[in-house]
Amino acid sequence: MQVAVLGIGGLTFGPGIVGSLATYFGERPLSVRLYDADEERLDFMHRFLRTCCIFNQNDVEIFMTLSASEALMDATHIILSIEPNCAMKILRVQASEERDAYLISSAIDVLASETPLIAPVLSLLPPDVRIPVPQYYRLPEPLPMMEGDAPTWPHQILRWINADEYPIEFLKEHAKSPLKSWLDDIESALLVSEA
Repeated sequence: MQVAVLGIGGLTFGPGIVGSLATYFGERPLSVRLYDADEERLDFMHRFLRTCCIFNQNDVEIFMTLSASEALMDATHIILSIEPNCAMKILRVQASEERDAYLISSAIDVLASETPLIAPVLSLLPPDVRIPVPQYYRLPEPLPMMEGDAPTWPHQILRWINADEYPIEFLKEHAKSPLKSWLDDIESALLVSEA
């Protein structure tokens, strides 16, 4: 199973995706391709996923790329988690007056024009973000979020990456993630049809 994650670098969805993938032990081997337009954030979440997989003794193949086309190559599942920072880098704008939903929709349009989204798509994005496919999926419940104050999350993740602390509780929280259920059975998520 080849999973493409478009927009792994954001703190809203990135940690939940990492926790879900690191605790996934499905019947089929898992290969994950991480994409984000922000190289620093991409590297950060790539290292975090590697750390969690090593700690959890999960032999997931993990690749990171700054090319959405490369991430989507041979994908069997696509996870959309693009946040405004990634969207602005895709669109090559410094700042935007546009609403976040419009900005993210525009960035997804750019990515989809380069490589069509032909595998099943799971959107973790707000409902007002337009997804350029006739049908896609949404989780029936959100991914577990990191507790505490958002500005401290990168510091906590760095403590886990540097093995100053172990992500035991973090990984336990994601053991029953709805994202993992979707990887096993896409019908476990809500099907959305764009009219």
